[in-house]
Amino acid sequence: PRYALTGGEYGERLRGTLADAQLFEILGVVPVIGRTLRATDDDPDGARISYDLWLRHFGLAPDAIGRPLVLNGRTHTVLGVLPRGVQLTYPEQVDVYLRRPSAVVDAALSYEVVARLRPGVSPQSATAALTRVTSLGHRAIRPRLEAHQLHHRLVAEVSFGLWLVTAAAAVLCLTGALNAALLLLTRTMRRLRSLGIRLAVGATQWHIFRQVLLENVVTGLVGLGAGIALAYVSLPVIVTLAPHDVPRLTDARIDGWSLAIATLCALTCIGVSATTAFAVARG
Repeated sequence: PRYALTGGEYGERLRGTLADAQLFEILGVVPVIGRTLRATDDDPDGARISYDLWLRHFGLAPDAIGRPLVLNGRTHTVLGVLPRGVQLTYPEQVDVYLRRPSAVVDAALSYEVVARLRPGVSPQSATAALTRVTSLGHRAIRPRLEAHQLHHRLVAEVSFGLWLVTAAAAVLCLTGALNAALLLLTRTMRRLRSLGIRLAVGATQWHIFRQVLLENVVTGLVGLGAGIALAYVSLPVIVTLAPHDVPRLTDARIDGWSLAIATLCALTCIGVSATTAFAVARG
């Protein structure tokens, strides 16, 4: 449902939801301050709010617990604040969680149920089981139940585009690594005369190989470190400038796959450098 937040310095239109006491327990959500829903809670005026609403309306004040929250002219009491990043819907985020009444709301046309699947059970198997259960009910009332992963539900609309961007970025990085390796190769080939003179005056092939390889390895490692540092510095800026309707955008981070691609690019340069150094050392 939609709520009009009043009673503060400014009004705001919020999206809320009616939830059972087991919702946050199933999701493993621990509140930042206060408490989540409990099975013993029977007060319909107790509200749990999102981290963003806590920031906007209360300025992250620790004493927000117990303060009033006027929604649609009805006063509710803030009993808990959820952690940052908790998002059950997309693209709009739920800001207020109220206790669902025990009686079924006649005007409601659908319900969303959150549950944990038993290990080894796929969403397809769960959907088939739900279909068998509903087929045993009254023929005039046969609801349609489907099981979906919560992660898939949140990012399904943007996952394909994000994978395309990731693939394009990986290809771009590998292309840049190959270009850098070719530049190092060209630089080494221009030094063939000076390296030949060193061989003529007594330098061994091992000395030439070690020098050329060490120079290129240092260059590759410096580029790897600078790229990773730039990624960590630019990530908050990218998150700030990106569209706010991208789900779980605040969870963006430099993960193992990103570091692996960066390392692969550096190893590509080092591999080409090692081949070049070996060829140069052999004359």
